[in-house]
Amino acid sequence: LKAGCDFSMVDKQGKTALAVASRSNHALVVDMIIKAERFYIWKQEHHCNDVSNINLSFKQDHNIQTKQFRASLWNLAYNRLKMREWVKLAQFWKFTNEQIKAIEEQWTGEKSYKEHGHRMFLIWLHGVLIAGQNPIKHLYEDLISVGFQKLAEKFRA
Repeated sequence: LKAGCDFSMVDKQGKTALAVASRSNHALVVDMIIKAERFYIWKQEHHCNDVSNINLSFKQDHNIQTKQFRASLWNLAYNRLKMREWVKLAQFWKFTNEQIKAIEEQWTGEKSYKEHGHRMFLIWLHGVLIAGQNPIKHLYEDLISVGFQKLAEKFRA
């Protein structure tokens, strides 16, 4: 993934790597592929050829510096967002339909949407941190932009 593979390549059945990973229930691989896809789009949009100064990893974030914020994202996904609201944010953040579908493929029960939202938040956080942006400010402003003013205020508090 770090080498910049072609994410549009398909297998004999016409499936992309993302589709194969999601159908095989490899949620961690799905998340890594989505992070990589989004990173390379960001890199291309910002004409960023030199990424040597970026600590690039598509693995799960276990960084102590983001622990509290990740816990807040978990709380937001599991206790604040209603069904399908995470999709509204994902679309605002330019997740593709294929990426959203791949996240939704993981079924953990009637409340799967909570896990889907949490995974989407962690993928989004990866991109925000790589771009060197402030995730708290970014999330607050984006929640308001999408129409979740009450959530934004609760998150800020």
